Amino acid sequence: MAAQTYSGDMLQQQPEHRGHHASHGTVSLKASISAKPGTIRNVGVVKGDGELSYAKNSSSQAVAVQELISYIEDAVDITRLPNSAGPVVVADLGCASGSNTLKNIDIIVNRLKKRYLQSSCRQPDVSVYFNDLPSNDFNGLFQLVAEDTLTGYSSNTDAPAKYFPAGVPGSFYSRLFPESFVHVFFSSHCLHWLSKVPDAVMDRNSPAFNSNSCWIQDASEEVIAAYKDQSDKDLTDFLRCRAEELQSGGLLFLLFFARQTSHEILNNSLFGDFWRLLDLTLESLVSERILTEEQRSSFNIPTFARSMEEISEVIERFKSQFVVQKLEMLPIYHFADYFGRRCNNEEPKILAKKVLLMIRTTKEPLIEAHFGPALNKIFWERCTELLLSSDLVGKVYARVRKPEPLHQVLIALVRK
Repeated sequence: MAAQTYSGDMLQQQPEHRGHHASHGTVSLKASISAKPGTIRNVGVVKGDGELSYAKNSSSQAVAVQELISYIEDAVDITRLPNSAGPVVVADLGCASGSNTLKNIDIIVNRLKKRYLQSSCRQPDVSVYFNDLPSNDFNGLFQLVAEDTLTGYSSNTDAPAKYFPAGVPGSFYSRLFPESFVHVFFSSHCLHWLSKVPDAVMDRNSPAFNSNSCWIQDASEEVIAAYKDQSDKDLTDFLRCRAEELQSGGLLFLLFFARQTSHEILNNSLFGDFWRLLDLTLESLVSERILTEEQRSSFNIPTFARSMEEISEVIERFKSQFVVQKLEMLPIYHFADYFGRRCNNEEPKILAKKVLLMIRTTKEPLIEAHFGPALNKIFWERCTELLLSSDLVGKVYARVRKPEPLHQVLIALVRK
């Protein structure tokens, strides 16, 4: 799913100093700050359907949802069916642009229609709203919707539409819909993205200034605390908005990356290895004066995997508005399992490059928005070189062959 992401300091290329790299010859670059650090920008995932696109590199996310179909259907079964003559309203928050969102919506819509059939009630129309940031590839998404022949009314048939689709651009950390408008909210693998990088992490005068890492791996306690505070605020804002937009009896179904304990920071995981690779890439570019230390320390990734304790604390604040039907931490092997099945006979270096491609799908827009297109190209070429020349290839291969679980939290809330 697409990210609720930020710009950091937007960097523009202008002539200044020279750095050299074997793959690029001489590079002449200057980064000039032109945006307020940490502010939200319309940055999401890689668009289109090319080799780098999210649409072509999100199959593992699809596996995660397919394994939880029964959970989704059980949650839909407790949703109060509306008695009014209007449509049933379903919304996917952080839909991105691939086919995953259509598969997720099909699960929900088909279950709703089955309930109406079983109750012998008239089946109402279903309106489906696809939400993501304004920069999301809505054109690509709605081309997929149009190819679904069961969506919308056909000119040569009287068959009812499966659903009526619409797009809603905007951050899901703010209000998106009128009050008491939506019957079912769904969001998959999005809420680990924060609305912005914490202000303290970008402040050189703050003890939480994060100068040595692009994320929180191996970071100080102050950096981790700043991310946690931002995460707490964002989840609070998210639930407040959905409480206002959901009808009484409506469902809020959430699935996102989490961690088992408050002390676990994903350092010893497949993704932790790749976070370090991003740091090594930035350090390499600084050492060759392609980037300055200031430019390097201005880049931080706005993601945070909450613990069950942190999630529960926020949900508790909304106990007068929601009934908790499900709150469960689930181990997930699907990323490693997916690559293990798909690349069973691949050489270790080929396998590592494919995992990097999946990481790049969501991180490249951040790099390009922050450093500009020219540096973005250099960054990923250097990142690939460092990957293939390091012991990380062996680590990735071993983790895929004998995967350790990541964790995701599944939340089903019903509006009182």
